[in-house]
Amino acid sequence: MKPEILKYYLILLFCLAIGVLQAQDDESAEKIELIMEQTETEQDFSELLDNIENLKEHPINLNTASKEELLKLFFLDELVISNLIAYREQYGDLVSIYELQVINGFSYFLIRQILPYVTVKKSPVLQKPITFNNLRKYGKNELWLRYQQVLNISKGYKSISENELAKNPNARYLGTPQKLYARYGFNYNERVRFGITAEKDAGEEFFAGNQKQGFDFYSGFFYLHDVGKMKKLVVGDYQLQFGQSLALWTGLGFGKSSDAVEIKKYGQSIKPSTSANENNYLRGIASTFKFGKLEADIFASYTHKDATVTSQGKDAEENFIIILQETGYHRTPNELAKRKSIVEQLAGAHLSFQHKQFKIGTLAYNSIYTPVSLSQFSKWSSLVQNGWHSSVDFSWVTRKCIFFGEAARNQTGKYAVSAGMQALLTETVRFSALYRNYNRDYKLPYAAAFRENTHIGNEKGIYLGMLANLFPRTQLDLYADFFKFPWLRYQVDAPSKGVEYLAKVSYSLTSRSQIYFLYRYKTKEENTQEIVHIKYLENITNERFRINFKTSPTLQWSLQSRIEFSFHNKISGEKTQGFLAFQDISYRLSKIPLNLTLRYAVFETDTYDDRIYAYENDMLNCFSIPAYYYKGSRFYILVHWNINKAFELWIRYAMTHYANRQTIGSGLDEINSPTKSDIGVQLRMKF
Repeated sequence: MKPEILKYYLILLFCLAIGVLQAQDDESAEKIELIMEQTETEQDFSELLDNIENLKEHPINLNTASKEELLKLFFLDELVISNLIAYREQYGDLVSIYELQVINGFSYFLIRQILPYVTVKKSPVLQKPITFNNLRKYGKNELWLRYQQVLNISKGYKSISENELAKNPNARYLGTPQKLYARYGFNYNERVRFGITAEKDAGEEFFAGNQKQGFDFYSGFFYLHDVGKMKKLVVGDYQLQFGQSLALWTGLGFGKSSDAVEIKKYGQSIKPSTSANENNYLRGIASTFKFGKLEADIFASYTHKDATVTSQGKDAEENFIIILQETGYHRTPNELAKRKSIVEQLAGAHLSFQHKQFKIGTLAYNSIYTPVSLSQFSKWSSLVQNGWHSSVDFSWVTRKCIFFGEAARNQTGKYAVSAGMQALLTETVRFSALYRNYNRDYKLPYAAAFRENTHIGNEKGIYLGMLANLFPRTQLDLYADFFKFPWLRYQVDAPSKGVEYLAKVSYSLTSRSQIYFLYRYKTKEENTQEIVHIKYLENITNERFRINFKTSPTLQWSLQSRIEFSFHNKISGEKTQGFLAFQDISYRLSKIPLNLTLRYAVFETDTYDDRIYAYENDMLNCFSIPAYYYKGSRFYILVHWNINKAFELWIRYAMTHYANRQTIGSGLDEINSPTKSDIGVQLRMKF
């Protein structure tokens, strides 16, 4: 171990040693990190954060909530929910939240996780009718305004001569470096909602040039819930989530995490879109109707998408290649040329039938992209396809098991299958298993199922997970994922395979202090990096060790310490490693409603492949999951001020310094400095 690393290691061990004290843990941040830590591709987590905040402000009543309402608590699965409902039917209303301890499946850790989002009340709140006076009197309005900016001047914002710009119009960004966000929302008891979201990314124009309409992206919706036979209606922008996400799932889709047994997906069928993601949404109308045991979701969407469109073949007017662009950036003429370059039309329906604990559904939808796409173009991309796509999904809940699955077929007749189970083996041990088989040519842009690959397709695998509450305050999570790729994939010129293992031990020292140890091992085959005529495959192995400790000495103070190591090995003999250590400190002032959160982190990695991701606290509904790599340190401070009942203010400043780099980034984002800093300000108004 390097001397510098040993020094930081000892410092953080000291922080851990002083922390066995009493306090209230913030379980939501930990749960978010568990979901995000395996997602190294850039995704929009704002809707997840929005849902969590909504649950905090509108806790679910455990005594009256239906199965559908309880599923909004993504901490719970159908097995645990069924046990809760059976307990209510047998013994009546819960007297206290802590009565959950006697219900099968509710462990000490699970109860701690759901505490901020649930309540126990004796009688249900009577629903007020939807009238104009009630909307005006009881409806809640929110307005969000956000500003973010990297304070360093990158290459894309520096002035260049007119001659240089004429030769290369993409040599600089067209707009300003500020990132701006505005959102308005109205909510009446979750039954009537409407809102609008607007965003401008850094580098995009604002009320100028190609963006004379102001923001680069606008999104809006109107939503009705539980009106007679119509359970849901969305007009505008919305998300669709069906089955196990093999055929149609927009918005965020989760994969592996250190919650080892949570592998079943619980979609909300239809929901309004509040995200600023500029491509992963649908626009039009969608509705859910319920007739006894039968439920029907009907939808139609017409929207423009960013894409690279290239003509191919002899008939250039009819044959086009379409590769969807997911960044949402429109900062240069080249990026603007891809903006809304194709039209996407989707229409279809999902029908489901439920009898007691068994549910089966079928989905069929037609997609039309203009221009027409060629199905044989790319081996790697998630290629859009015209035609009908379909799937069948099921779920069966018994007293101690859940069985679930989905089989899907795309327009070309290629298939994908996913099937799994979760079981409560004993009162303290839970087990899960999942089998997946995705044909090499199964490609759909809105497929987001459990996988190892970046996109659905060309994958087979078996996943096994276990959770055991060994002692009242000790929890063990284990999983093993065996996967193979039957055909070539990006940078792999032959069929390949791999395996991943994870072990996590969590221990609550007190009700306010928790420590966990995590070990992850992954190996899979990739092309050799050696210069040879024929690329052969070699095993690339990555190992990670983590120790994380959280405590709160008083109601005002909260501490989190982490040490993490990454090791990267290749058969060719090359071995690299990485290291990250950070200390978080949060302080809540007692006399004024002001919270301060800061982090200081040190890191050192040999290569970019050894990078380590870590979730950071950010402004509400924002997310930050930076990759720590090379050698340096990072610091951020977050101020949250509840000015009064109507106004909340967040201010965040972050700075990263690299000890072995003189420039940061590449291309137009290159900064000629070893230090990068950014700032964010957000105001939330309720009225």
